[in-house]
Amino acid sequence: MLMKPPAPYLPAAAPALSETDQEALTDLYVRGTPENTLRAYERDLIYVTAWKSARFTTTLDWPESEATALAFILDHARDLGDAPPEDPARQVAEALITQGLRKSLACPAPKSQHPITRDVLEQLLATCRGSRRDCRDRALLMLGWASGGRRRSEIAGLMQEDVSLKEFDKKGVLWISLLETKTTQKGETPRLVLKGRAAQALVHWIEMGEISDGPLFRPISKADRVLKRCLSPDAIAQIVRHRLKLAGLPEGFASPHGLRSGFLTQAALDGAPIQAAMRLSLHRSMAQAQKYYDDVDIAENPAADLLG
Repeated sequence: MLMKPPAPYLPAAAPALSETDQEALTDLYVRGTPENTLRAYERDLIYVTAWKSARFTTTLDWPESEATALAFILDHARDLGDAPPEDPARQVAEALITQGLRKSLACPAPKSQHPITRDVLEQLLATCRGSRRDCRDRALLMLGWASGGRRRSEIAGLMQEDVSLKEFDKKGVLWISLLETKTTQKGETPRLVLKGRAAQALVHWIEMGEISDGPLFRPISKADRVLKRCLSPDAIAQIVRHRLKLAGLPEGFASPHGLRSGFLTQAALDGAPIQAAMRLSLHRSMAQAQKYYDDVDIAENPAADLLG
């Protein structure tokens, strides 16, 4: 049985503030945090609450103790499939699997071991041949990468109405309107540009899939028929894994986040100013975007070739 979602964690009320002021601050916190982030916080809180209940038969404390935090890290830092049945961490993991809160005993993987840089993306695109499924996946991958490294939820949420084709015939340019992102609110997200091959791939998918309105990316039946509902974020993750496998890359080589990290890494390799890359990736923090630039080998830094 799934646990009832706990109340969202909020900082303790400051004694100097009135109840009305505290309610206003709570409302400000909720309105200032994107819905996807709030949902992610809620999922994480449900999981951690269930883990501590199973591990220590008690509820969470705020702030939580150092010993509990370290136990959580250690329980999730190894593959529990190799642990003996009596191992407490394994027993807790099995209980969480039964509750539907954990998928397996495997060690949780990082977001993406490798960035999907241009050369990796080309390998994935080479697996897309001529079916409607191939056409969809090609457009999805190219949009997800070239528009700034979009998150799964952002790709899944796109509607046909969010794509402007007005300048495509003359300039080969599409404009993408995202409803909101992890770092922007509804109505505040700037339009993103899609050019060249990526724009052509998306227009081809819209035409082949006969997408006149509604969800932009949709499931395709075994009979190669385009369905009406939208793809889920999990389905997009499956598409990325499937294309990585078809390309002959090792299992776990990259995750959907690799599209995002790969775009920024490639921007650094090509010498694009970080501010220009951030205008597409929509990173709010310069420090967060900078880490992808810092990961580039100094020998591959375009600035090393300034003298020729």
